[in-house]
Amino acid sequence: MQKYKSNITSTTGAAIRNVPVTVLNEAGELASLFLDRAGAIAAPNPLATDSSGNFYFYAVNGRYSLRTTVEGVTITDDDVVLLQDPVEITVAGPIAEAIAAAQAAARQAQDVVDSSGIPDMVAAAQNAVIDSNQALQEARGASLASAEAKQAAESAKSAAELAKGDAQAASSTANAAAQSAAQSAASIDPTAIYQAIGKKVDAQPNAGLMTDVERQKLGGIVGGATKVESRVIDCIDLKDFFTQCLALGSGFYRANEGAMPEELRYAHGYFSYSNTGTWSFTANAYSSAKPMFYAGLTADIAAGTWKQYTPMARANHTGVQAISTVDGLQTWMNAPSINSLNSGPLAGRRNKIHNGTMRVNQRGLTAVNPGPAGPDRWGYAGAHDGALAISVINVAADLASSGIVTAMRATVNTADTSIGASQAAFLTHRIEGYDISALIGNAWTFSCWVRTSFAGTYCLSFVNGGGDRSWVTAIGLLANTWTKVKVTLPGGLPTAGTWNYTNGVGMSISWGLAVGTALQTDTSNAWVTGNVIATAAQVNFLGATARTFDLTGVQLELGSVATPYEQISYAEELAICKRYYLNFSNTMTLVTSSAANANQKIFPVEMRQLPTVNQSTPSGTGALWVATSSRTFAQGGSHSIDAGTAVLEFNAEL
Repeated sequence: MQKYKSNITSTTGAAIRNVPVTVLNEAGELASLFLDRAGAIAAPNPLATDSSGNFYFYAVNGRYSLRTTVEGVTITDDDVVLLQDPVEITVAGPIAEAIAAAQAAARQAQDVVDSSGIPDMVAAAQNAVIDSNQALQEARGASLASAEAKQAAESAKSAAELAKGDAQAASSTANAAAQSAAQSAASIDPTAIYQAIGKKVDAQPNAGLMTDVERQKLGGIVGGATKVESRVIDCIDLKDFFTQCLALGSGFYRANEGAMPEELRYAHGYFSYSNTGTWSFTANAYSSAKPMFYAGLTADIAAGTWKQYTPMARANHTGVQAISTVDGLQTWMNAPSINSLNSGPLAGRRNKIHNGTMRVNQRGLTAVNPGPAGPDRWGYAGAHDGALAISVINVAADLASSGIVTAMRATVNTADTSIGASQAAFLTHRIEGYDISALIGNAWTFSCWVRTSFAGTYCLSFVNGGGDRSWVTAIGLLANTWTKVKVTLPGGLPTAGTWNYTNGVGMSISWGLAVGTALQTDTSNAWVTGNVIATAAQVNFLGATARTFDLTGVQLELGSVATPYEQISYAEELAICKRYYLNFSNTMTLVTSSAANANQKIFPVEMRQLPTVNQSTPSGTGALWVATSSRTFAQGGSHSIDAGTAVLEFNAEL
């Protein structure tokens, strides 16, 4: 029972988890896999990589195929040879190690798998000679820092040690042949060596650290040696080349100079055909020596539809055969692309939006006038001849899986069937300037959940605080259907225009409900000069009464991926909202005093700026409360209270 271990990582070296790996035997059937050497615990097939991108299995000696599936295309590794468990050994010297491995390999005789593919090697002694020569040459490759050749020698040594009890009859003959091989490189059969490791070197000549001359000697290109040559195919283009490869079956092929693309001229590679209807071709580009990988469905070769990837050998691979990944696999397998946990899309406090699920509602009233309305930090703006009511509704039954229970609702109370050129109605959220500086020149993504009773095209806009730079996109919405909207601005915020990066309005985010022509633009999905919030496609949501528009789960974050909504505690959310608005109801005790600014108190949080004060005055005379700074407020002067309940509001909203 032999062990195979490997891992799959991204092009940046990050581990990729949950990648399915199917293992087939030589008959093309699912191989029997085990989790232990004794074969007592069966392993699943297909396997899946763990959180570190690793996978392993035990199987009997033999040749296997590994397959991973990427975007519907199966990538096949058809030449995995299990010789023995890789073990840690100390190499005193490459030649000494080769001789020791060769002597040990002789004792394994018929139990060592013939990885060369040379037919009719039935005699135990002859088989041991070939294996000994292979171990010797692999160790020489190790002396040239070829990690893969050294691994093969180590595997051969381990295999020989475990097989010593079954090959006593052939040991004397094999030992003599191994000593002869150690004395003269000329006695090594280059065909056997090529079948064992030469194919891998040809497929990726620059993957190891061998020099070109050493690689050519190993491949049988110089020195009068011979090797298995790739077959030359006369073709007129790449499609013709792959068509002929498919007809010939799996093997090594090289296109003629003809009408081939430059990267494949003179470059030979391996064409693999799978009985599942997929194929692949791996070669090195002639012009750059970089590895190339083509794959697709066999049925699509005639149509010329396949995909080209750039595979990259994994430096941390520990098995006999390398498993490669392709450009884009990380993005396809891993939704978030994590560049940094400190500033990337999964960093804490990544959401620039306050109260994105509308659960903080200090005012507690249904608003009917433009301005801050309904939930904290939100409101609706614009002048029109209709009337909207803003409220907070429960949506737990609809969006429970997202952890969202509340949403903002706009309801048409009075219709406006004809929107004037300068009229508009839109829901809006304004981000403070301090919070947008990280978006300059960096990709960021906006996401939210929306639902409307009136289907059509609604426009989402981003406008700077100076009102001279705008970005608009049009979103089609179905009736009475929750839609997850995701919009990415890859270039981030521009530097041109009037932007506020302190405590003023940094950027306004708006959902258009009805927008006149003066506030429309012909350009979408790009920054334009001016203050515009919609395109001509915008519907007139105000056209009939009782229409509703719901919004929740609003998030704006760095990066090109819309991550799940960032949940923070209600206490944190409330404290953030109180920077912009807070109120007191029947909790402020006035004292009889003739001095101004008496009875001074401190706000629970520092407000954005000196707030305006709104208060309902109980019967009596004199001033009530005034804000003395963004941190404090006090009694304005003497007052005589007769009766009543005071409601005190401090507003520093953008």
